[in-house]
Amino acid sequence: MSDTFMPGLDTGWNLIGYAPQEEASPEAFFAEMIAEGNLLYVTGFDEGVLVYDPNGLPFLQTLLEMQNGFGYWVKTVNGTDGDVLMPDLENTSKELSPAFEIFYGRCDLAEGSIVEVYAEGTTVGEMEVNAEGYLMTSVIYGDDPHTSRTEGILPGAEISFVYLGAKADQKVIFAGDMSRNALDLSFEVSGLQIYPNPVSDLTTCTFYLAEGSSVRVIMTDAIGREVLEVFEGELPEGNHEYKMSTVHLESGTFAISLFVDGKEVSSKKVVKTSR
Repeated sequence: MSDTFMPGLDTGWNLIGYAPQEEASPEAFFAEMIAEGNLLYVTGFDEGVLVYDPNGLPFLQTLLEMQNGFGYWVKTVNGTDGDVLMPDLENTSKELSPAFEIFYGRCDLAEGSIVEVYAEGTTVGEMEVNAEGYLMTSVIYGDDPHTSRTEGILPGAEISFVYLGAKADQKVIFAGDMSRNALDLSFEVSGLQIYPNPVSDLTTCTFYLAEGSSVRVIMTDAIGREVLEVFEGELPEGNHEYKMSTVHLESGTFAISLFVDGKEVSSKKVVKTSR
């Protein structure tokens, strides 16, 4: 690896520019560091954060090419010879400008499923499930501490993972420090699920049918009056999901009930809050 294109790196995080005119894969550009076991991972930004993990599976990589004029964050195990580009950020109190975290791992869902990522009562991202339950490497953004606006979730927020209304048992506390989070998610999808709950303006109702049935889903108020019909009709076997708006409802406690072939089989309380 030529020093013309790669300055010396400190242990931990380094910010580098890519000088070669020709594009190159991270695997080729960092071949020497990878062979030495010195590269932890690389991130870049092109309409979203892209990630290369030298120890990751090929189909989970999102940073496929390094391009001239782009900057990249590089994390190393040990520093390399040459000019020091920037201090070891992990051992200083300096705030990192890129406020995001990287998520990857596995779950017990089928290929093609979509896991929703929630924080502070709202959806902040999605993770697609690949073959053998591998979760596509994804990035969750936080708030940029260098602006007065709040553009994303704040450090300390609890991140949860949801599929068809069922929460995984694993949760993560968001730090926004460009760290990687290995996930091993397990979901139990059964019965009527409501998420988020409490709800301010929009919630999702999910349920599973063991066989094709006549279905009715309604919302009632505290004294049993029907205030919203979510769905009525014939549905096939499998998982079903419906989003419902509650903006027209006053704050209070409601119930969502699932009727199958005319019989109530499940009911969940829902708390409506004001914004």
